[in-house]
Amino acid sequence: PLWFPAVLFLLAVADPRLFRERLAPFAFVTGSESVQPVGESGKMLITEWQSPFQAAATDPSLPWLYVLAAGAGLASFAFVRRRRPVGRFLFFLGMAVLAATAVRHMPGLGLSAALVLLGNLAEREARQPAPEPKRKRKAKAAVSAPARWRYAAVCGLLAAVLLAAAIGLCVARPGFDGGQSSGFFALRPSIACPQAAAFILDHRLPGPIFNDYLIGAYLGARLSPKYRLFIDARVLDPAVVVRYTEMVGSPARFAEAERRYGFRTVVLGNFSKTVRSPLGQALAQDPRWRLVYLDPLAVIYVKDAPGVQPAVRLRLPGDGEGAVPFVQPAGLISPLAFLQRIFLRDFPANYLIEYLAVVGQLGHPDAVVELATEALKKTQEPLLYRQRCAAHLALQELPAAVEDCAAAYERRPDEPQVAALYATTLAGSGHRSEALSILDQGLRKNPDDQMLLRLRSRL
Repeated sequence: PLWFPAVLFLLAVADPRLFRERLAPFAFVTGSESVQPVGESGKMLITEWQSPFQAAATDPSLPWLYVLAAGAGLASFAFVRRRRPVGRFLFFLGMAVLAATAVRHMPGLGLSAALVLLGNLAEREARQPAPEPKRKRKAKAAVSAPARWRYAAVCGLLAAVLLAAAIGLCVARPGFDGGQSSGFFALRPSIACPQAAAFILDHRLPGPIFNDYLIGAYLGARLSPKYRLFIDARVLDPAVVVRYTEMVGSPARFAEAERRYGFRTVVLGNFSKTVRSPLGQALAQDPRWRLVYLDPLAVIYVKDAPGVQPAVRLRLPGDGEGAVPFVQPAGLISPLAFLQRIFLRDFPANYLIEYLAVVGQLGHPDAVVELATEALKKTQEPLLYRQRCAAHLALQELPAAVEDCAAAYERRPDEPQVAALYATTLAGSGHRSEALSILDQGLRKNPDDQMLLRLRSRL
């Protein structure tokens, strides 16, 4: 019955202080501060904790989806005859409030809208008028038949959607395996690390484990109960998220937590910027921690496990089909892959660029050059030129670095990171005046960009 969750919701927010505390992670209209981890670029890493309206810059479709679900649920109350189901209305209103606080509650709002709509349609169909003569009853039955079919069609549609979602989740269980999934439904690369989890289990790495927030739920499903993880991606406690954020941004805070919890294994995802965070840089330079695993999805550091043989799985040209991760064959994209990009918002080039940045950060610029060269045969993504330029620069191959940065700048002149790298490369090859000119052009378009301002001051 719909009144039961309504009562649960009312009990959950009965105390205004509790209500404010629960909404603290969402930075909702209560005025509470946001405690979401922020990446190097200033982008919030935990997008599902943002309000759908705050997340509009990242995903413009979210506010429209919210309005569609809320509008459908509220409009369905027009179907109800005579009495008004107050409890049902309050329940749906509560779900709408929750969905307005965080993206993570949007599926709940969508399902609630569907169930409320079904409930209202069923109530309309169940209410029969007073007994009438047989002839009139036959005429009204003929008129009401389309309404019954509409109700049955809506029920069938909801059942089909839920069944398709269940099948999709089942098929998606293997997730991405270092590249695009062969099927339509797949886990996003940012939340799954199947090979890394298998490496932990196969080599019996020591625990406890400090883990990346985004892959916490996946690791929990794969490693529990053999291992204890630090954080789960579904955590709602603001204090835990604050502590996690501080540990990722400050090696000193991580050292304090390491002494307290005794971490011996660290698993970081490649797509949450944690590998290139202050914590990731500190682990790479700390002799007590060894990099024992690297693949296109995650990295693993381990302490006090000298018997573990490192496994660096870089996909290089010539390694067989799909040698470069996240790059699809050239040509027309299949309809299923097109739908996957729409619904999962998975764009292979974005994942590949971040992966190349991680590979370069971990000291493999030669692999970055090979991977980017192979990928550029299939796509002329400007940021691939930028990543290859940075790798050439690390290898002290200045002519090749200048050529790649020029290609990236020609295609993406408004990107501050491209302009900064191009200027750095030009200055390193002895063309300081050209480097200053590039920076001046970039500052005219982005006058407040601190990276460009610092670089120009240094030059």
